[in-house]
Amino acid sequence: MMQNEILDCIYEVYIEDMKEKLHAARYVAVEVDDTTDVTCKSQFAIILRYVENCAPVERFFKFVEVHDRTGSGLAQVILDELAPYDLQNKLIAQSYDGSTVMSGDTGVQTIFQSRQTTGIGLKNAIISDFISAIVRVRGNLSLNMEKEEAVGKRRRITTPFEDACEVCDILTTQLPDWLERSDLHLALSVVDPKQFKKLRTIPSTKIDTIVQNYPDINRHFLETEIEVLYSNESFQSEHTSTVTKLFTFLNQSELTGEFQEVGKVLEILLATPVHTAEPERSFSTLKRIKSFARNATSQDKLNALAVLSVYKDIITKDPQFNEKVISKFALQENRRAQFMYKDA
Repeated sequence: MMQNEILDCIYEVYIEDMKEKLHAARYVAVEVDDTTDVTCKSQFAIILRYVENCAPVERFFKFVEVHDRTGSGLAQVILDELAPYDLQNKLIAQSYDGSTVMSGDTGVQTIFQSRQTTGIGLKNAIISDFISAIVRVRGNLSLNMEKEEAVGKRRRITTPFEDACEVCDILTTQLPDWLERSDLHLALSVVDPKQFKKLRTIPSTKIDTIVQNYPDINRHFLETEIEVLYSNESFQSEHTSTVTKLFTFLNQSELTGEFQEVGKVLEILLATPVHTAEPERSFSTLKRIKSFARNATSQDKLNALAVLSVYKDIITKDPQFNEKVISKFALQENRRAQFMYKDA
């Protein structure tokens, strides 16, 4: 159908644009989560995060239907989907929910990390998911108490206790690994302007941690650049009070050459995700697109419609987007009608 062909062209133009920006980005992070659609098929949402124009950007990549839901199966899906984009040396972080299949010892995170050479073990989403689990348990316990007061002890409510067990599982499987990686989080804070006055001197142990996890960072240059940051008051003013503002200031002042290593650490901080909210946002779109009335939607059409729904602002900001789609549509092969004409 012509409608599906146009949707395919829209998604292809979107992916080509994102591919160019991924190529220009120094570091990339991947956010992944899965859900079950209306047809009871497992849908994997892949989100890519990188820095563009001195600000972090999270872009929907695609939905992938998965059949093998084991840790190795899901990890292989991510590797296969990212392989054509040559991100092997750019991936610096990954973010999943707190489930064992995602972040356990044999989960996606461990398998994916074993195939990378940079500090891709960062799992910031664990904290937010852990806090969310605690809040949920607290609410259920309160509800349990209210029901017991209303009906006495004739009915046993087990949901809060099941949630408590889930939290214990998260603690036992996730917390040890996160604590092991927490040193890296603290080490990256050496370029956080909020820490300049507290640190005052160069923390050598934190520098060691950064260089160990990110081999492309030069230790000597990083120490020298940090020393300038700590000693110069112009880097401790309001317009450089946050990581984003400092990174923007260095770029606008054309100081990226002088602070090349600091710029790398700042970009790592900006590219590192702190939650899994973006995949959850894509799941809301999935439920709107693939409903009971439209349960035969193909994966290609699903991805194109998701882009139009979630990132329509990005599409409307590109004045050439419509022309690119029309040109791609007109240049497709095996057409009965000729859509491309030469100017007279």
